[in-house]
Order: sequence, then C-alpha cells, then structure tokens
Amino acid sequence: MHKIRIIILALSLTSCSADPYDDFIKKFTDNYNAQNFAANYDLTSETFQKQINKTTFTEILTNTFATAGKINDHKVVQGDESGKVFHVSCERGALALTVALDGEGKASGLFIQPVNTPVEGGVQGQINKWKANTANAGLVIGKLRAGKVDIQYLGVANKDTSAPLDAESIFEIGSISKPFTGILLHLLIAEGKISLDDPANKFLPKEHQLPKVNGKDIIMRNLVTHSACLPRMPSNFNYDDYANPYRHYTEKDLLAFLPGAPLENCNLAGTPTYSNLGAGLVGYILTRVSGKTYSEMFDQGLAQPLQTKSFGVIGESDKWVNGHMGVGGLQSRWDFTDALVGAGGVDASAEDLVKVLKFLMSPDQSALGKAVSASTTLKILGPQGGLGTFWVRQKSGQKTIVWHNGMTGGFNAFLGWIEGTQTGVFILSNNGADVATGLGLAMLGEND
Repeated sequence: MHKIRIIILALSLTSCSADPYDDFIKKFTDNYNAQNFAANYDLTSETFQKQINKTTFTEILTNTFATAGKINDHKVVQGDESGKVFHVSCERGALALTVALDGEGKASGLFIQPVNTPVEGGVQGQINKWKANTANAGLVIGKLRAGKVDIQYLGVANKDTSAPLDAESIFEIGSISKPFTGILLHLLIAEGKISLDDPANKFLPKEHQLPKVNGKDIIMRNLVTHSACLPRMPSNFNYDDYANPYRHYTEKDLLAFLPGAPLENCNLAGTPTYSNLGAGLVGYILTRVSGKTYSEMFDQGLAQPLQTKSFGVIGESDKWVNGHMGVGGLQSRWDFTDALVGAGGVDASAEDLVKVLKFLMSPDQSALGKAVSASTTLKILGPQGGLGTFWVRQKSGQKTIVWHNGMTGGFNAFLGWIEGTQTGVFILSNNGADVATGLGLAMLGEND
C-alpha cells in the first residue's frame, strides 16, 4: 500500500550547512529529482534501516515521483523548534513536507502529503491526462453534492477482456480501510470495552507486548494518530511475494515482532509517523476485544447498518475488477489475515460508496452515527490541519476537507468530503499508479 497522500519516512541526514534544514532539503531534492532514491536511503540511519528496507523505501519514492514528478521549487511555510514545513512545487502538483531534525542535524521524521492546489487544466484536464495514458485501465469518479449523485465510469474492468465497469464493480480501497477501522474502534468505545487512553498492551498477551517508551505505555490514541513511533511495516514482513504480500503475515508473526519493536529515541508527542503496522495492530486488538474476526465486526458494525452489498473484506465474487500495475499488466488481488487487515484489507463498489459517503457527511444519532462523528473529530494537530481517528483533516481556504486514500498493488482510491456540507467525492481506480488522490482533492478544491 504505497501511497502519496501520507508517506512518513524517518530519515537521518548529516547537516553541513549553517541551516541543517537547507542542507536536508537540497540533498533530498537532488537525489529525488535524479530518481536516485537509493542514495536517499543511504543517507538514513541504522535505526531507520531496521524499520524499512531499501526496496520498500525506493518503491515509496518511485510511486511519489510517478504521481507528482520532479521538484521544481520549495519554500518554508511554517517552522518552530520542533521542525519546519516546506511547500514543495512539483511538475504535477504540490507537496507539504514536514521535517523534524534532531540535535545532530539528523531528520527524525519526514511527513509528505499533497497540498490542495489547482490542477493545471482543471479537473477535466487531469481526467483527459488520465485518458491519454494507454497503460491505464479503469476509473470511477463519484461526486455527491446537495443530494445529487454524479458518477462517471471510464475505461475497463480488465484490459485483456475489455470488460466494462458498473456500479457493482468491486475495487480494493487499500488504506481507506484505516478510518473505518477507527469507526469500529469508536463503536467498541461506546460499549465501554476499550478507550483511546487504554494502553495497547492491555489487550495483548503478556509475552507479546510492546516496549515502553521512556517509561510510558503506547496507548490506543497514539496508534490511531500515527504517533506511536512504530515503523511503517514490521521488520519480519516478507516482501518476496510482491503480487500478494499480506497473505503471508499472520497473527503469530505480528506477536513475535511487537516485543522487539524499535522504539529507541522515540517521542510519543513528536511528529506523526505513518504506520501500516500501527493501524493493523488496532484492527487486531479489536478482534481480541470483540471476540470476532475483523470481517465479522465490519459486516455487523458497518455493512449491515448501511445496507451495502460489497463493502468489507470481500472474498470471491464475479463483480471483481482486475487490478493493473502502473505499466498496465494484470495484478492479483491482495489477501489479508487479521494481523494487518485493519490497515488495508477493505473493498467496495461505487454503489456502496454512495451510501457510505452520504452517511459520513450526515451521520445520525445511531451507534454508528455517533462513532462516525467521534472518528472525524480532531485528535492531533499536523500539517494542513491534523488527524482524526486516522482521518486526514486538511485545511482548504476557510474549509476543512476530511479524507483518506489508499493504494494496493493494482488499485488506488480516494474518499473525502468538505466538513459541514453535502459535498463529497470518491475515486476508484484499478491501476497501481495513484491518480485518485490528486483528482479527489482537486474536485473538492473546486468548491472553495
């Protein structure tokens, strides 16, 4: 699930200039523009390299480069003793880079997310650009506004057969799973079974608990705001089966990793560090608290109340579309065990997301509605706004866009809305290259 919308890397860079931040941004930009992502990895610390391998690191930057293009310019838009935020102009959009350096001039965090800026040629120009790329397969663009629903189905479900897309076509939505895992958490909070301030270790076997951080427990609030200092992926994750990597990672693997999680030099109040592991751990903890599988919780807590057909962890179905790699070849679907399914194992169709998005924008006073409202409220400040329970809260003029996106090997997706309005967008694509995020944010940005 490599994605542009939130990518957090813990880099360690030695500074030689008077301003270590200038030194950092220059080195990072030079390597990035040369697409020498391995050189950036060579600048990282040993601690970082224990958290993420070179293959995954370069893959993340490769996907970012494919979406945004080269860096043209940058400027500091915010800064204090805890770090600086750079606005970075790229060939195909803009990024916000939040950088925190330690006393030795090494970067303890790098938070990358798109900035909601006008797209060259407007939304239609971006769609036309997508159409012009013959490697692309299918794209579903959904917009809800003032009770009206407009959905466009572009391209195909399978490039080999030219099968068409329709409202029931099922897509992987990747990391959009995370905020729905957060909603399931808030349902259990309302039942008094768990709290955001509970230590994660309270729900884990005694022999498989997380280390303390400077004498403090990692609490559930840390996990849902990416502030638990956990690595993006566990070091015992096996990437050999790139076509379907998550199916091999089991509960046994997760529990074996936790006691040795690298939490040295961690600051639980520091810059958020995006973690698939942390989100997956939340989902796993919910299975222990509820006594149900993740799929059962999702079906009972979300799919049934919303009366959806194919929203959740979907198995075999003749409504599946085929995922495609960025260069156009077919990509198999990803399977998840309950160890990490909460981070990215949810699937959905366009007709499902119409129902889901309507409810997210206007939650009622039911148990689910209250859980949705609790999940979207601000939990931690950050660049452009902050985070709810996994939801990104991004400022756009005087408005706040609440959103998340996701990316798996052959799919990418976006779901978001303007807070306090009935304007929302969802994007589904069966391509590995991320088009959904920029398009979704641009569509919502048109309403400013």
